Order: sequence, then structure tokens, then C-alpha cells
Amino acid sequence: MKPLATTQSLPTLEFSGVGVVMRIRSGESSAKEELYQAVTGAIGNHLRRCVGEQDYQDRIGDTFLAVLTAIENGTIETDAGITGYMWAVAHNHINLHIRGAVRARRYADAEDVDIADERAHAEQDLIAAESLRIAEELLATMPAADCEVLTRFYVKEQFLEQICAEMHLSYGYARKLKSIARARFIEKARRRLGLAG
Repeated sequence: MKPLATTQSLPTLEFSGVGVVMRIRSGESSAKEELYQAVTGAIGNHLRRCVGEQDYQDRIGDTFLAVLTAIENGTIETDAGITGYMWAVAHNHINLHIRGAVRARRYADAEDVDIADERAHAEQDLIAAESLRIAEELLATMPAADCEVLTRFYVKEQFLEQICAEMHLSYGYARKLKSIARARFIEKARRRLGLAG
């Protein structure tokens, strides 16, 4: 399997006009159209290869809306900030698509389960329930913002952009908060399970 390309090797956005961010903020509709064409041109083929023809158009539209929202709410302040943000959103969509495909494959053959498999699933369900109970206990001991970000990202599987919008956070701050909260959670879990070293 080929590794994901780095941001430096991914296509960047090309704009015909100057100051797309400022033009969008001033309400110029042609700037939004220019942004849509640039986003579609830069990530279209990549998304089509990764998520398939069926989900491709929805993912492009979602990516464009996330970038546009970030421009309008001030998360993206310059034209130079658009490319990295766009690729981060696109890769989040690809990750969600992969998670969904794995889940679909895991449960596709549910009717062909024999008794040994049912026992294994019952054990897995017990382990999952106990893990969830421990995770909920650990989350309850954490600061409210940490708990909310982790729950939204890992349990509700919300995009970081959606979390930013709903919690009124900048993208950079939300990423930092999620990383710190995740590290705190892992440390608490290691201590709880006696794995601290």
C-alpha cells in the first residue's frame, strides 16, 4: 500500500483573482464560485479514487462548505491558508469513508455466523461494554472541554470543523485541545489499567 502523500506533494489551489478570502468575506459571489472550482480541481480526482464515484460529489461539496465556512468565520485568514485546511478536511472525509467501509465489511456476513463465532462476538461485546464503562468513568473525571471534544470526535465521529463551529473554537485551538485531551485520557487509562510506567 502506498503511503499518503505529504501536503507538499499535493496540488495547491490556483486562483485567477487576488485576495479570494477578502473577496468572499466582502460577499462577492464570483469569489465563491472561483473557490469552488479551485477546490474541485485540486481534490476532485484524489477524492474520486479514495471514496469512489458514489460518495465523491457529496465529499467535494462538504469539503467546499467546510473551507467556505472557515473563511467566513475567520479560521482561514489568507489565501495561503486555504490549501492545508482543504486537504485536512478532505483527508478527514477519506478516513470516515474507510471507517464506514470497514464497518460494512465487518457486518456484511452476519447471517453466516456459527456458534463459535457467536461466542466470540458475545465475549467481544462484553469487552466492548466494559471498555465503554471505563471510558465513561475516565471522561467524567476530566475537564468539561476535554470531555466534550473527545466525545464529539471519537464517539459521535464529528469532523473537527464541525466541533469548531459548534463550540466556537478556532481550528488550531480545537486540534490542540483534542491532542492534549487525548493524551490526558490515555494517561488516565494507563493508570487505571495499571499500565503506567
